[in-house]
Amino acid sequence: MKNVIVKQCDYCEKTSKYKSQMKKHEAKCFSNPQTHCCATCLWYGKNHFINGYCCFIGKGHVHNSTGTIEFKLQTQCSKWVNIDFINEIDILSPSNQDFLSMILSGDEGIINAVKNWNKVPFD
Repeated sequence: MKNVIVKQCDYCEKTSKYKSQMKKHEAKCFSNPQTHCCATCLWYGKNHFINGYCCFIGKGHVHNSTGTIEFKLQTQCSKWVNIDFINEIDILSPSNQDFLSMILSGDEGIINAVKNWNKVPFD
C-alpha cells in the first residue's frame, strides 16, 4: 500500500494531489469568503419554494429554460455581507437588537457601513 499526500482546500472538503490545482479551486471556492459567494453571505438562506435555497435580496435567482425560477450560487456579489460578523452580535442586548433589525431590513446605508467596518463595535 502506498501513502499519498494530498492538498485540501482551506474552505471546503475538496482535495487534490496537485498544489496548483488546489490554489485555483480556492480562488473560486464557494466557501471562501473572499469570493463573496452566496454560501458565505448574510442574505443566503433556506426557502421551500426555490430549490431549497434563496437570496433574501433577490440575487442569484435565474429563470431557466422551462420558465421556472432557480437559485444558483453566485460569486463577486455587490450585495454580499459576510455572515460571520453576525455571529458576534449579542441579540439579547436591546441596542444590538435595533442594530440587527437595521441590518436585516436591507437598508443600503447600513449594509455599506457594515461592509466597510473592519470590526463591528458590539456591546
